[in-house]
This record gives sequence, C-alpha cells and structure tokens, in this order.
Amino acid sequence: MIKNFNWYIVICFWIFFIFYLFIQKPYFYRFDFDSQKTVEKYLKSQDIYDPQGDIKDRTYISDSEIYLASGYLYSVGENPSKYNFQHPPLLKYLYGFSLRIFSNPYVLQIIFSFFIFALTYFLGLKIGKDIKVSILALIFLIIDPLTTDSVLNIYLDLGQTFFELAFIMSFIYYPASWLVQGILLGSLLSTKFWSLSLFIFLLLILYRKFILKNFEIKKFIKTILISVLVYISIYTVFFLQKGKITDFLWLQLKMLKFMLDHNSVSQLGGQLQLFLTGLYNSWWSSNTVLRTNIFTIIWPLSLAVLIIGFCWKNLRSKLALLGVIVLGYFIATISGAPFTRYIIFVTPYLYIGLSLVIIFLFEKIVNYCRVLQHINNKNKDVETHFDLIAKDYDYFKNKSSFYYSNLKKLLRTLIPEGKKVLEIGCGTGDLLVSLKSKLGYGMDISSEMIKIAQLKHKSEDNITFSTKMPKTKFDYIFMSDVIEHLEDPEKNFKEILNLMTPQTKFILTMANPIWEPLLMIWEKMDWKMKEGPHRRITNYQLSIFIEKSGMKIVKHDYKLLIPIQIPFITNFVNKYLEKYFKRLSFIEYFIAEREH
Repeated sequence: MIKNFNWYIVICFWIFFIFYLFIQKPYFYRFDFDSQKTVEKYLKSQDIYDPQGDIKDRTYISDSEIYLASGYLYSVGENPSKYNFQHPPLLKYLYGFSLRIFSNPYVLQIIFSFFIFALTYFLGLKIGKDIKVSILALIFLIIDPLTTDSVLNIYLDLGQTFFELAFIMSFIYYPASWLVQGILLGSLLSTKFWSLSLFIFLLLILYRKFILKNFEIKKFIKTILISVLVYISIYTVFFLQKGKITDFLWLQLKMLKFMLDHNSVSQLGGQLQLFLTGLYNSWWSSNTVLRTNIFTIIWPLSLAVLIIGFCWKNLRSKLALLGVIVLGYFIATISGAPFTRYIIFVTPYLYIGLSLVIIFLFEKIVNYCRVLQHINNKNKDVETHFDLIAKDYDYFKNKSSFYYSNLKKLLRTLIPEGKKVLEIGCGTGDLLVSLKSKLGYGMDISSEMIKIAQLKHKSEDNITFSTKMPKTKFDYIFMSDVIEHLEDPEKNFKEILNLMTPQTKFILTMANPIWEPLLMIWEKMDWKMKEGPHRRITNYQLSIFIEKSGMKIVKHDYKLLIPIQIPFITNFVNKYLEKYFKRLSFIEYFIAEREH
C-alpha cells in the first residue's frame, strides 16, 4: 500500500505538470507533421554534408527539426550513419516511430517526463529516506522553466536524462541486476553522443568500488558486454546494409572527431558559467555575451546548498552520490559549447540534494525551537505537564470525540475481547476500559491522571490503574499518542519487551507527523489539548527504535484521513478515498512482536 501511495503522489504531480504544460502551450498536442515537406527541408539543411556544392538553396533548420526528420528517415529504413550520424540513433528512432504511429513526437516527451518524475521521486526516497525530500524535489522540477522547455522542445536531452536516471537507480541500488544495468547502459550511450554518459559511468564505478565497496568485477564485465550488444543492436540497419564492424568502429571515431571539431570552444567552463549566471559566450563570436531566457536562481542556489551540505557529517554519505554526478557533469562539459538544454541532465540530482539539505535544516531548526520551548516552559517535564492538565483532559477529549471514537474502533479491531491488556500512558483510562479485557492494567506517569482514572472506573474490578509498570506478562500491550513524549524510546521499548511473551502483540498509535503544523495551530487556538514537551518522530526513526529493542514490526498502516467531523464530507472521504491516500491519514500505527 505504501508503494501504491508513492505512485499516487508521482501521478498527481505529473498530472499537475501536464495541466501546466497545457496552460503554457495549449497547442503542443496538435502537432502538424508533413513528412514529405519535413524531409525535403532537411535534405537541404546544414546537417547534410555537401562538399561538391550540389545543394543550391541551402536552408538552416533547428536541431529539433533535424532530429525529427532524421528520426523519420530511420523509421522508414534509412541508414543511421547517413543522416545526422554525430549522435547515436536510439532517441531519433523513437521520435520517428512516434511520428509514424501518433503523428506527434510529444507523446514520447510526455512519457519521458512521467518517468523522470517517478525516478526523481524514488531516487529521493532512496537517498533521503524521507517522503518530504522526494516531494520537494518534484516541486523544484515543476517550477523550473527548463523542465517545461525540455518537454515542449524536441531535443535529445530529455530522453538522455531518463535513461541516465534509470541506469543510476539500477547500478547503485540494485547491483545484482547486471542484465538490466547492461540494457540501460547500452540504451543510455545510444541516446546522444556518449562522452558525458561514459564519464559519469566511470565515476559511478569508482563510487561503488571505494565508497559503497560492493563492486564485483564479474558482474561488471557482464554489464559491459550486454551494453555493447545493445549499443550495436541500435545500428542493426547499418549492418543489414552491409556495414562491417570496422566501418562501425570508424563511424564512432568519426562521431568523436565531429564533436571535437564542432562542440569544443576555446573558453573553458562555459557550461558552468551559464549554469551559475544565465550568461554565456556565443561559440560563433567569442566577444558576444548572451543571456538565456529560462535561467532560474534555483540552479546556482542548489549547487551552493549541495556544497554547503557536505559541512554536516550526517549528510555527507547521502550527498556523496549526488556530488559525484554533479561534479562529473561539470568536468565532462568543461570544454563544450554551452547550451541551456544540457542542464536538464543534472537538475534532478541537484534538486534532490537541495531538498535533502532544506528538510535537514528545517528539522534542526524545529528541534532547536522545541528545546528552547522546553527550557522556557514552566512545565519542565512530561509528568508535571500532565499532572497540571489532568482536570481538563476529558474536556479536550470530548472536543476531539470523533478522533477518539475512531481510535477506540481501531483498537477494538486489533485487540480481541477477553485478553490480558496493558496500556502505557493510559490517561484517565477510557481507551483501556472500552476494550472489555479479561484483565486490564493502565499505567501512566501522571499521578493526577491515575487518581481520575481510578475514580471514573472504580466499578471495573478487572482493571488496575497505577503509576508503576507491572511485572506480569500480557497478551496485548498498547500505547496511543505517547511515543512523542518519551525521552528514550529505545529504553522504554526494551522495558516493554520484558512484559511480552512470544505471542504478545505490541501496538503503537501516534499522530502522523505530516499533521504536526496543523496540530500546532489547533493547539494555539485552544481546539485541542496542549501537548507539552514532545517531539514528533518519523516512522523510519520509530522502526529503528523498535527493532533495536528486540522486536520486529509485523504491520505498519494508517487510518482516518480526516480526523474531524465535517457533514457530508468526512464520511465519504474516509470511506472511499482513504485507501488511495493512506499515507496522509491522521492515525499512524504499528504492530510489533518479539524478534525471537
């Protein structure tokens, strides 16, 4: 379900982006393609080599027109070494087939954009282990005008970026999948002239060998062999038209010579200058300085933040992969002619890094503010805080009756009647009593809470309320909205472990940390009980605490998408939409049992 939720997020952001494209360029999906005119125009263009001067009415067309025309020619069986040989033919083949099948190359662009969004999101999850990092990275991608420009213009860079992201995901995080890696590497090298991708690949090898230390030479050789086969297979038409392997190797050298002659400039670092300032020296006139119209301050900011992020030891290992790719990109392009569209290759990694550092700093600031609040708080500890609010505890629970009634329903589905049940942090005892246990024990550090619980439920002979932990074992142990008040969760979980049999289930519920900003507002408006000293922890942190204590998580789920009663809306949303957006639900709960 969590994996499905991640895909829902990607799809929602992508749909929003497509809607934004329609606003920017409403007619892009109505592409008017005339194959005959396009090919005729291309055959007279600057891309056709004409040493004899046979072409009298030479025309100059854009790179987009060159790729579409040559791709169309490839798709009808022409030799890729004959037209636009300087770039490998894979993407041009795809554009050609898109033109023949859909009469529109933007179908391919839309597909590429979706998978770039998805791969950026999941790479962010792999690196940052936090959904907020991935979501923020997608937001930066959407607001970057380069992303829109890359989709609306037919260049090779968007497809190259997709294959690069896919290869990096497989090569770094799925090292055993040498077959997939080989296919993706061969495809990547077939998208565009291979110097940049090959250089990044060499850096990734060093990263895996010296940083991850999981480099296996046998699998690496298999990956290389598969990639070579894939790359050669893209030139199948070339070989079918009696091209020899020596001719193929000569073609690759010809590509290299062309790029050295036509894509190199005397001024080094032009691409970096363009990235940092939006300015670049034109390659046809070194004295002319031009400005790109889609520059955004987010580019240099993201690079600066990525560099600053290495100052924190906790971030270095997470940022290392991103740093390798970004560094490799600027080294590989140091002598090339600057083009704005080339930058799309590196923006997903920069935005993941930017998001990672922003979330890291935000959490440090929030934690620092909480420490200050805790120091200045008159209620200097959790016990004192709950002693002071004990008399108002039930009042606030009644104000949040919809939430508490649903929490009771959830607990009754998880804990059968007639069992021995321990509640830790029982408050005034209502949750425990609602479970109809054979033997119940409610523990709370607040003596005032326990006094009220004992008075309210004095008729419940089978339930005991105390400020001390019991010594007997239980069938079920649960705590609700308590974890955020514990100073040392791992230590507390180890104490709980001593009260568990191999069959005991430990159930923990808490407010989803995503809701924390709204909870703070509700508290300020006196709509909910004051939390006192507390800190929200993520499910990832909680999982570590539970597993270190000697337990294993057997279930992790969410409940109650809307925790307040809104007529006609709440019931409909919670009944029909909750399953699609579970990760946004208010209640997050875990079920654990002894590891052994």
